[in-house]
Amino acid sequence: DKTGTLTQNEMTEVKVFTDGHVYDVSGTGYSPEGDVTRKDAKVAIEEDENLKILSSIAALTNDAKLQVKDQEASIIGDPTEGALLTFAEKAGNGLKELYSNFDRIEEIPFDSDRKMMTTFHDKIFDDITSFTKGAPDVVLERCSKILIDGKEVELDEKLREEVLANNSEFARSALRCLAYAYRKHRDMPSEITSENIERDMIFVGLTGMIDPSRPEAKAAIKECRTAGTRPIMITGDYLETGLAIAKDLGIANMGRELKQMSEEELNEMSEEELREVVKVQKSVFTRVSPENKVQIVTALRQNGHITAMTGDGVN
Repeated sequence: DKTGTLTQNEMTEVKVFTDGHVYDVSGTGYSPEGDVTRKDAKVAIEEDENLKILSSIAALTNDAKLQVKDQEASIIGDPTEGALLTFAEKAGNGLKELYSNFDRIEEIPFDSDRKMMTTFHDKIFDDITSFTKGAPDVVLERCSKILIDGKEVELDEKLREEVLANNSEFARSALRCLAYAYRKHRDMPSEITSENIERDMIFVGLTGMIDPSRPEAKAAIKECRTAGTRPIMITGDYLETGLAIAKDLGIANMGRELKQMSEEELNEMSEEELREVVKVQKSVFTRVSPENKVQIVTALRQNGHITAMTGDGVN
């Protein structure tokens, strides 16, 4: 499992895409010291409605806590969500003000099947508003409009392609990407379900964060190869992100070693088909769920391999 095992699991936000522009985010780790810039000029959220809304969604669809003590910043909770809190502070969207002004009144928690989470807040846009963050392909598919220069416009095919192109560009740089959207509700919906809420949303933008490789991981992988052990990386990240990390660590040097499988594709395979897939020298599997990871390891064992699986949690 990649995150926290091959990588440090200390996320740092470095890129943002919204309103047709790419922004850079400076600073490292969880320290709120840093700036959000566009074309080398610092951006103020008072003058950038898209950035203000995106950073608000990033901070409010979030269960982590950012702590700064003796000038040392740390987070309680998920490292990815911690990086988003730091980003909001760098953007000038103060967490204390956000929390005091926009209470969370309901939520649809994240799960690995939906690859999204949604929270509800009042006093935003003078309506009840649901904020959603999640995997870019999933979120984008559920949006019918996009926020351009602070205005909601139809999300046509050209705009969709622009979002996906920027997502791919971020992923090729080994960035973990998330997407953000919202939907307005006149009143609090009576049915709080994904099918009822997470649709017809307004797409806002993307963020890309780096999770640096562990310095000791590359040496360990080289030792494994020398000893005749075949390292395999299994991740829920996109193909481009998985490829960039795998190349950096020396797990995959050739395109033939990669296998991108959607959860649906893998679930439709018979045991025999999956055993054939893992039989060839595929060293990286991307866009798979925790359950799929178990299926892949099981298929390797059925092929007679002795396997060991390591990761940073129940996945």
